Amino acid sequence: MNKKNELISIIVPVYKAEAYLHECIDSILRQSYDNLEIILINDGSPDGSGRVCDTYAREHSRIKVIHKENGGVSSARNAGLEIAQGKYIAFVDSDDSLIGESMYERMCTRLEESDADICVCGFSKAYGNSVKESYKPDEKEMSFKQILEAIVEDPDKNIYAINFTVNKLYKRELIISKTNKEGPISFQTELRTSEDLRFNIDYLNKIDKGVAFIDFSPYKVNVTGNEDSLSKTGSAENTYDTYRYLMGVMVRILPSQKEKIEAIIDYLTVKTKFARFHYSVIYKRPYEGKLTFSMVKKILKYSSTKTYKLSSLLLFFLPRPLYRVAYKAYCRFTLTG
Repeated sequence: MNKKNELISIIVPVYKAEAYLHECIDSILRQSYDNLEIILINDGSPDGSGRVCDTYAREHSRIKVIHKENGGVSSARNAGLEIAQGKYIAFVDSDDSLIGESMYERMCTRLEESDADICVCGFSKAYGNSVKESYKPDEKEMSFKQILEAIVEDPDKNIYAINFTVNKLYKRELIISKTNKEGPISFQTELRTSEDLRFNIDYLNKIDKGVAFIDFSPYKVNVTGNEDSLSKTGSAENTYDTYRYLMGVMVRILPSQKEKIEAIIDYLTVKTKFARFHYSVIYKRPYEGKLTFSMVKKILKYSSTKTYKLSSLLLFFLPRPLYRVAYKAYCRFTLTG
């Protein structure tokens, strides 16, 4: 147990997650770090998710429940931030789970020993019962500037340092502070995608002590789980604006690399649009855009990940039903537990 045993508030937005919620909450309750405040936000879910949340709250004093009208993942997380009391803040998606029971114990210890302002761990992705580690950082400390330099060199690998919220442990005082560089931080409710990235950019713009990475992957992203999850819904409409915002920050901090930054931001925008198109095909959902060969060429040029390159080519050339078969076969035979 961490010696200081500071309170950690874990914020879990919930929407149409009844089938996954037990596993998610149980995995948090099993954490070796027991000084947790677990905040479940039922975001107007039409299924039995709200009842599941209330049942857990009656049985566990560490759990608090908020019931609110549907407003999206950013609105739900903001509602959790409003009542969170922990020194540290963490986020979990309701269709995911923690496969490392020491996740928060190790992250809290790492954060305090390094005297950093945020801790970042790795994560795995699951397809059914098969799990594959997707991101595992080296154990080191970096400044925000050093992270941006790393993103320029390898955007596929290093963007995870500033994207996603579920693999990070934040300091609440920096989120709510009115005296630090840019005032309080919240999730932008007008964003339907890339809201994690925008939140992290704003947070990292405030830090003074750097980022501590820890080399283990205790968080499991349920890739093919709840397609109605708050973190899986939305469109790519805001992606360009968010990456333009990131580009402005990067150019300000790394002015000599402006041309390369512009190319990298263009690639990351294309990559995100490709991911949305990919999931629209897999889940048979409507999607207004289309995958062009120009987008494929950018992925082939800038991506350091063979999977992205192969997927973009297959999705461009194969009929959608055949691509779905190929993707499911890939997940079945390459993701190993």
